[in-house]
Parts: sequence; C-alpha cells; structure tokens
Amino acid sequence: MNDRIYCARKLTSTEANHYLAIDSNEENGFEHESSTDDNENYDPDSGMNSPSTISPNAESITKFEILPNELLLVTFDYLDSSDVLFTFSNLNHRLDNLLQASYRHLHFDFRLIKKSKFDFICQIWNIHHIHTLILSDDDNYTCGLINLFLNLFQLQDFINLNRLELFYVNSYLMETILPSLYHLKTLTYLSILEHQCSRQIIENVCRTIFLNNAIPTLKYFIISNLNYDVHFNHEEKNKTNIEYLSIGNIYYDEFIKLLPSVPNLKYLDCLVTYSSTNNLKFVLPNLTSLKLKLSNTNLTFDYFESLLMSISNLKRLQRRLKISSNNIKYEIVDGHRWEHLIETYLKRLTNFGFIFDIRDTVCITDDELSEPFTTDFWLEQHQWFVALENNDYSSTLFTIPYIEKTYTLRQSTFLTTSISLLSCYSSNVEKITVNFSKQSIPISSVLLFDHCYYSNARSLKLWMMDEDVTFDQLNQFIRISKLTNLSIECEINPVLFSKILDNVPNLNSLKIKYRNLCLVTTDFENKRICQQIKEKITKLNIIDQDHQTALIGKQIENLCQLFSSNLQQLSIRIQSLDDIPFILNQFNKLAFIRIQCKQFRRTDDI
Repeated sequence: MNDRIYCARKLTSTEANHYLAIDSNEENGFEHESSTDDNENYDPDSGMNSPSTISPNAESITKFEILPNELLLVTFDYLDSSDVLFTFSNLNHRLDNLLQASYRHLHFDFRLIKKSKFDFICQIWNIHHIHTLILSDDDNYTCGLINLFLNLFQLQDFINLNRLELFYVNSYLMETILPSLYHLKTLTYLSILEHQCSRQIIENVCRTIFLNNAIPTLKYFIISNLNYDVHFNHEEKNKTNIEYLSIGNIYYDEFIKLLPSVPNLKYLDCLVTYSSTNNLKFVLPNLTSLKLKLSNTNLTFDYFESLLMSISNLKRLQRRLKISSNNIKYEIVDGHRWEHLIETYLKRLTNFGFIFDIRDTVCITDDELSEPFTTDFWLEQHQWFVALENNDYSSTLFTIPYIEKTYTLRQSTFLTTSISLLSCYSSNVEKITVNFSKQSIPISSVLLFDHCYYSNARSLKLWMMDEDVTFDQLNQFIRISKLTNLSIECEINPVLFSKILDNVPNLNSLKIKYRNLCLVTTDFENKRICQQIKEKITKLNIIDQDHQTALIGKQIENLCQLFSSNLQQLSIRIQSLDDIPFILNQFNKLAFIRIQCKQFRRTDDI
C-alpha cells in the first residue's frame, strides 16, 4: 500500500511546471520542439533515453492528456508496469518525463508477455525503480525467458526489489540466481516454483534462506518442494524474520528441523509427508493461520491434539488428510473430539475447514461419520457446516465451502450434508475434472438443490464420460456458461460439444486430441461447429499426453484452415521440422507457440 501512496503523491510546483511546460502553441494543442541534441536527451537519473521530439505538426492532445499528472499516476498504478511503459512511452515529452521522473515504483509480471514487448521494456526501464519482478520459464508461454533475462541483467543490480517470483525454474537457473539473493537487501517476498531441481540445489536454497539468513528483510517465502533430506545443522541455524511460509511438499522430520529458524511465523501452509511414530509437536506462539496437508499411514487423533495444544493463538485452521480404515481409528474424524479440542485449546479459532479422504468405509456408517457434526457447537455457535460425499471406493468428509480450488467428480457420487441449502457448497472450486458415465450420474442428489454444485468453475476437464451424457445432465453439476477453459481427454458426442459451445460465451481455451477434434467436427465437415470453434478459440493445445501422435501434412492443413484467423496461442506436436515455416506463415496472430517434433526426444520443444 505504501507503494501506491507514493506513486499517487502530489507533485511539487517545480515538478508540475516542468512537466506541463508548453510553448505558445499550447492553445492549439501543440508541444514545442526541443532544441537539444540526442546526447542531451539522456537522463542519467532515470537511466532512460528520451524519445525523439514531437513535431509541431503533431495531432492535438487527446482528452486523456488533459488529466493532471496526479491522476495519471494513480491510473498507472492500477496497471502492470510493462503495459504502462509499452503503451505510453515515446508518445510525447510530457508523458515521457512523467514516466521517467515520477513513475518510480515499477511492477513487472512477465508470465504472459510477447518477446517483442519484453525486448522493448528491457531497453527503456530503469532497474533501480523496479519493486516487483515475476519471471517464468513455462514451456507453453515463456520458454527460455529466465535464461534470456539473466543474460541481459545481473539480479543483484535490482537494489530496490521488494518482490521476486520465479516460475518453472530448473537447477541450472537456480544455481545462477542463488548467489544474487545475498545482495537483495530490500527483498520481502520470494516465491520459487521449481521444476526438476536437484536435491543439491534444494538443499542450497534451504541453507541460503533458513541457515544463512541471506535475506534478513524477507517476510514471505514460498517454495514448491522441499521433499528431500536437507540435513539441517542446528548449530548453524539463524533466526529469520519470515512470517508467511508456504511449502508444497516436505518430510516431517525436516519440517520440524527448520521451524526454530522461523520463530515469528504467523501463517503456515504446507504438505507434510509424515511417517514418524513421534507426536506432531512444534511451538509457534505467533501462528494464527495453519493450512496443513498430511500424507501418512498411522496418524491418530492424539497426534493432532498434541500439535494444536501448542499453538493456542490459532484463528484459522485448514487441513486435508488421507486416511484408511486398515490402519486408523475413526476417532480422527470424530466431530465430538474435535469439538472438545477446539473448545478447550483453540478458543480464538474463527475459521475452520477440513477435507478427510477416507478409504474402505465398510466399518463405519454414514450416520456415524456425519452425525457428530450436527450439534449446536457446529451448526449454531460457529456455523461450520459439513458434507459427506460417497462413491464406489471411498468417502470424503469436508466442510462447506470446499476448501480447495480443484475437484474431481467421480462415479456414483452421493451427497449428505448438515444443512439443506448449499449456496456456497463449492464456491472455491475453479477447476473440475469429470470422471463418470451416464448410468452413474447421481441425479437424485442434484435435485435436492436449486442450483449447480460447482457454479464458479472456470475450467472443465472431461476425463472419462459416457458418450450418451447430455448437456442438461452435465449442466446440473457445473454452470457451463461460466467456463473459459475446456479440456477434452475422452471421446465426446458432437451434439454435446456443440451444445457446450452454444452456452459458453467466454470460452477461449481448448485442449483436445486431434482424433477427438476430428470426431466433434465430423472430420472438419460440420460447418456450424467449425465456425463456433473458429470464433471462440484463441488458445489451442493439441499435444497428446502419451506423446504418440505427431501431426503431418493434411492434418496440419486442417488445423491451419480452422484456426488460422483467430489463434493466439498454440501447442502442437509435429512429425517433421519442415512443417514449421508453413505453420508460422499460416497463424499470423500467434503470440505464443510451443512445438514438439517427433524427430527429437519426446520431451524436447522447438
């Protein structure tokens, strides 16, 4: 918030007079022509080159330019800095001077940027003004961007950087980046989504952050995986200032070892692989929010109790646990025991959510699982409502709303809840995978409610589905009209596919196998469906997961004919390198392209 306030500060009278200085042609909307030469146009303070001067014959100023500088700065603050610089640079002297002198808190998100735009930004930005930097090596969008960036700049030169996020970073890139972290003296937020990093690299990351305390200003640290034997040395351990810690995966023993280095921790989100016979226990007196996933084989309620007794200041608790009746007493999902624990030790708890995935429930009835969560404590005092879903092989007991963003709808799913109205049943779910056939659709359970189960989902993946499933049946589970992304992994009836297209006004992304695309378009002969696809789809992924199918001549021509006019992003696997020039010539609106070629190893991209 301080950054926003600074950007929107009121300019001094000297600054205002300088930026708004216009000659006698002002009343006609013309800026004066500068008499300085090219060398004098360089501003050493901003590190940016001034644009070429505007001719007196330029167009008159727009209504946008009538706005005061203060309001322009506030407007810029709501946009990504790359969009601001790319859009408003080199238009006129006033805007360039404003960007150079007062637009000093820059925030760049390069996860979805064209290379031409990236090159332009790198030529005109001042790295000393950059406060946020998000880099990604995602194969689908910005493959090789981080390596390109590191060839152009030294990360330690970004002396005012507050936030750094790295997506899909590999061992080589991480090894290059790590030494620079010691020089980022203002960094408060670091996020690392690693991709196939070696154990040694992960260990070096831990040593840098937790043992060496290389970034004493760091408050937020997020890493996707620490599931290695890191071997923390207690004697070397320093105390960090980290308050927010998120770890995608970590062994319990290593998790316990790193906790003494984060005594100020307030928020913890992690997936812990737990196989120890010792009780779960750690002391974090400042912790107020805990989101915990446990993967284990022998947990009992006593373990949870020993854990939560030591963090009595907790206000928010979410957890997911996979358990099996073969090695657990069902006390761990006993609502009465949880009620007693919360009333005794967690009196400040106001937000409570859980998911229990339970296998082999033949030893316990649905009523025995759900009834303890129907007391006054759950329904009236806290209004924490619980649902139980059953399918052929397991049950899932969870709080409403469902706490995760992804959900798989499986065969023979039936629902029992502690309330009759579920307006927020699945409000958090954004991605749905469908895995059922027509005969297993639980129509009876859907009719209990006057709305869809998953009304806010934006992404739908059809993994396994009988070809006779109708649109109305599918729409009872998912509000189709809100979808923007559709992935089809199974054969689908052309009638159903056409009906989906009719009811998704914002659909723009399609992932589909080539043979299924031929099926739904009747070998590209169904003009109505082809026209719908052509108008809606701007992002296409047609790479098979098994990497067996590689497209050749006529198949590529069919794709080009169908998608060439509107497609902006394309992922495709081809037989021959010789087809690449043809593809690039046909898709003239492409911003991103990923090509795999069968001539190379199956994981190689061009």
